Amino acid sequence: MKMLKIGLTVLFATSVLLIGGCATTGTQTDGNALTGTRWHYMDDQWEYDMSFMPNGVLHTTHPNDKTPDNDTWEQNDTVVKFHFNNKFSNYEGKLSGQNLMSGTAANVKSKSWNWKATRID
Repeated sequence: MKMLKIGLTVLFATSVLLIGGCATTGTQTDGNALTGTRWHYMDDQWEYDMSFMPNGVLHTTHPNDKTPDNDTWEQNDTVVKFHFNNKFSNYEGKLSGQNLMSGTAANVKSKSWNWKATRID
């Protein structure tokens, strides 16, 4: 009987771990949900593509990106932030599902604007 109790306890604990390990909240909080994805960016003046690379590296086709080696991104749950030209321009937005994000941006000259991006792949 003691062995049966131990076996059932182990089985229950394993089931809890498996079920808990498979549970999702609908969003990823590990910062990697965007890794490897490409997006088409739009605002009132510009349209270009962005690629969210591993380790917070952002690649963009923006024609005014004078220092492409220091563009970065970060993600916390559905909140996405990215920065161009050594943080000359800073963007913050929110993911709406898997294919749309939108938000506001500002540059160091205090100019601000709204933007949105749609997922390419």
